[in-house]
Amino acid sequence: MKKEEAELVAANIATLERLIALTQGRLRAMECLLNVLISTHPDPAKLNRLWNSNVLAFVDRWMESESFQNERFRHGFQCTAANWSHLIEAHAQGE
Repeated sequence: MKKEEAELVAANIATLERLIALTQGRLRAMECLLNVLISTHPDPAKLNRLWNSNVLAFVDRWMESESFQNERFRHGFQCTAANWSHLIEAHAQGE
């Protein structure tokens, strides 16, 4: 590999690392917000019903995307949706 190519690869890796870190920070902030919204929802049972009646539609919508074809994306999406489902249900049950 030529020096110029190696420098370009290194610059691209650094850019990707910054973008990943930025995305992780945004994701963590949204998780904090969702935790607060779920834990303070005035009608936890209604939230649970609405989530359960819509979560499959969310998954169906994403299944058609190119991102969902990526195994890691799909796994992360499914695990996160399951975690939110458990949190919402636990709050609805008064836990």
